[in-house]
Amino acid sequence: MQKIISIACLAFMLSLGYAFYYHDRPRVDAAAYDKIAWNLARGNGYVEETALASTPEQDWGINRVGPGYQLFLATLYSIFGHRIWVVWVAHAFLRAISVILVWLIARELMPDEPRAWFMAAIFFTFAPDLIVVSGLLLTETFFITLLLGALYATIRYFQIPSRTSLGMLAILWPVALLTRPIIIFAIIVLCGYAFWIRDRRMAMALVLGCMLFVAPWSYRMSQRYERFILTTGVGWYDVWVGNHRGATGGFEKPPEIQRIRDSVSMKELDHISRQEYVRFLTKHPIEFIGLQIRKTSLYVSLIRPGGFWIHLAGQPYERIATLGASFIWTIIIFVLGFTGAWILSRERPNRITNTVLVTMVMLPLGVIPAIVETRYRYALYPLLAISAAYAYTRRPVPWRVIVGVASILLVLTSIDAWYNIGTITDRITVVFDL
Repeated sequence: MQKIISIACLAFMLSLGYAFYYHDRPRVDAAAYDKIAWNLARGNGYVEETALASTPEQDWGINRVGPGYQLFLATLYSIFGHRIWVVWVAHAFLRAISVILVWLIARELMPDEPRAWFMAAIFFTFAPDLIVVSGLLLTETFFITLLLGALYATIRYFQIPSRTSLGMLAILWPVALLTRPIIIFAIIVLCGYAFWIRDRRMAMALVLGCMLFVAPWSYRMSQRYERFILTTGVGWYDVWVGNHRGATGGFEKPPEIQRIRDSVSMKELDHISRQEYVRFLTKHPIEFIGLQIRKTSLYVSLIRPGGFWIHLAGQPYERIATLGASFIWTIIIFVLGFTGAWILSRERPNRITNTVLVTMVMLPLGVIPAIVETRYRYALYPLLAISAAYAYTRRPVPWRVIVGVASILLVLTSIDAWYNIGTITDRITVVFDL
């Protein structure tokens, strides 16, 4: 236990050191989360613009991913005041907790492989993308901790059913859903599995947890905006942006979509977005299928390192170092991670393995149908770290599986490169100032 505490402390210091070194102020999405949280802390309600506190239905805040992370920030601001450094410290603590959770899940998954437990924690600790994002006011650090906590509580319940583990999974899965709705498919599958194995306690715990934490928020927002809102109002709009003629799979949108977004109410935007998505799906099915393949290739592409952050724009050498570290780590964790996942499915086909692997599948399914950006795959990283550790410590080395997985990833990476060669070239030009 002393070793994992040491690794967790290292993760804490890496995250905190990075955050305080760059001292980055909230920008874009981070600025929006910060504004909403500060308004909540001051009693202005869930709005991004303070001037719209009396007319929240006109505010764009509901279309930000949330409200879990904003409520987390608001709690910190209510206690400590509007101090960004407090969030950095909290993120560093969350990273340390996540390292321990990764170790605990690996221990449950591979009880006879202690080396793999520590390798999983080390892979996760030194993930460049996760170190960087922990220094920013973004949802990923908080969400990953919730996801790992929910997963560990579920695994513990499968091992030794108890009120504690049942209560924790009933709380953590719904709160994770409130933080990032991409987890919804994992919750649905888990709940369906509980009903299938006739575990009524677990099924009811998940249902009641969602009713207690998600339903009140959903009802209040749906009433306010006169349309169904589960957690955030941006659902159909994101789906439309990611699925239209000429779409790239990312958040790039043509002027026409931007014009509609700026000129209609949120209720009308939701209706138009749903209409346009269905029209694209029914009238251009081949292009639609091709776009999903393109987004899948983007999600697992090996040439999508993290490093194009605004705070690194004026630091060319540090940006190159960040991109290089992210690139190398991405290749290692994706190749070994999917290799380990495959071997685990073959060698350890049990309830715990299935829970982890199904979650690994459900996370991309919550992203790919809408918009794919590099940081949207960060939630998968801790699970890949666990399965990568299993592949890394496996003897004899499973070269045949490694080569097969690497070949598939190279094909998908080639598809991404083919479709996005212009974007990739532009980024290389920016990085090396060509």
